[in-house]
Amino acid sequence: MSATLIEKLDVRRLVIDKKPHTASARRLAYLFPRIVVLQDFAAGEMRVVDETHEGKRYKCLKVDRDDSLNQFLLGDHGPG
Repeated sequence: MSATLIEKLDVRRLVIDKKPHTASARRLAYLFPRIVVLQDFAAGEMRVVDETHEGKRYKCLKVDRDDSLNQFLLGDHGPG
């Protein structure tokens, strides 16, 4: 179903939280390697890395959890 929607809506880039549904998120990343990037928390600067699971590669955006929360709570986070 999700794969059909990605194609139907002509999605150009999609960032998906890696957890808690890691297997489902990876499945979409394998099907759409140029579109889907998984997001996971890790210390340090925000960066995109290649990850491998069972011999299959996918992109993962690493974001510092504390920085992300602080930016949302203290910074500009859009309209509203």
